[in-house]
Amino acid sequence: HDTNSLEFPEEHTFHCLIDPPQCVESGYQVLGPKNETTGMHCLGFRFDNTTTVVELAKTVGQKGLCTSCTNEDANAPERGWLATVKGTVSALGDGSDGVTGTPILSDFEIMDGSVGCVTEDTVPPLCMARSLEDPDDGAMGSGNEDCTQQMCSVELTPGYMLQYQVNEA
Repeated sequence: HDTNSLEFPEEHTFHCLIDPPQCVESGYQVLGPKNETTGMHCLGFRFDNTTTVVELAKTVGQKGLCTSCTNEDANAPERGWLATVKGTVSALGDGSDGVTGTPILSDFEIMDGSVGCVTEDTVPPLCMARSLEDPDDGAMGSGNEDCTQQMCSVELTPGYMLQYQVNEA
């Protein structure tokens, strides 16, 4: 059963996340907010350590359909892993719109989705460049500067500043 994980991540099963070797080898990402226009979540941050993600997913997901999962609780989820992630941006992406364009998180911690963020939620860089038709959708920087006309900056984590400019298509 194919599920577009950017459109419906809540339907992505633990089996599909961690059982097929090609899925484990492809790595994992934190998704950004859903774009209401496209119906797709934007790519957020890549994890630098797939093993950590897989080992935790095994303990969270319900054993059964997911053959690698170890959680035998009947109320454990079979799909739709919602988590809160805290980590350090160790490398910026290459600036493209694809997977390699996303920053890499290291020294990360994955917590239950019910755990809130200590600080403001971080908006992933690829989620900032949205359509230019709505002036409140990301084309304006944090200081209300017009990011279509000048470079804007956002601090991803202490010591890592992202500078970007939204290109008009």
